[in-house]
Amino acid sequence: MSTLLANLIKIEVKATEIVDIWKTVREKVNGKGRFSKNNFWVALRNPLYCGKIFIPPYKEEQGHFVAGQHQPLISEKTFADVQDILDEEKG
Repeated sequence: MSTLLANLIKIEVKATEIVDIWKTVREKVNGKGRFSKNNFWVALRNPLYCGKIFIPPYKEEQGHFVAGQHQPLISEKTFADVQDILDEEKG
């Protein structure tokens, strides 16, 4: 998945092209596991890939992101760039 996100940035794809990427990935998994379009979009929005974990609100504390103990698969910049592309298309 990290290569996919990095490629999205390098070629500056639009939302319609992202759907084509999803179709290609789905063909490659060839029914191995569940990889729906929704799962794909959720994965693109998941900050876990850039090393962040969301801590939900508790009592009077606000929810916030913290650095995870895991090795990030992509940089925060790459993740932010992908979010910008997706938000731009959503806009």
